[in-house]
Amino acid sequence: MNFDGMDPDDLRAFHDRLRQHLVAEAQKLFPDRPEGYLRAARTLKHYASNKATAMTLRLAGRINDALTYEGICERLYHQLPEFARW
Repeated sequence: MNFDGMDPDDLRAFHDRLRQHLVAEAQKLFPDRPEGYLRAARTLKHYASNKATAMTLRLAGRINDALTYEGICERLYHQLPEFARW
């Protein structure tokens, strides 16, 4: 999965799928179900939402606000276990 290659609508759709069906979507993402896969899916859900917001803010010219959300994404990425980093 390449979040950088997704547009804000795709990222929000990904977020919504995980919000509504976390376990089923997490099992699709991580069929081997490694330890911590649900937590990783939740983190990816948050990452996608914040990434979409950052992209939207950049497009609106609100760079400083976008940087705040990009910082959140960076922190979330570093919280992911290795198996969930793409």
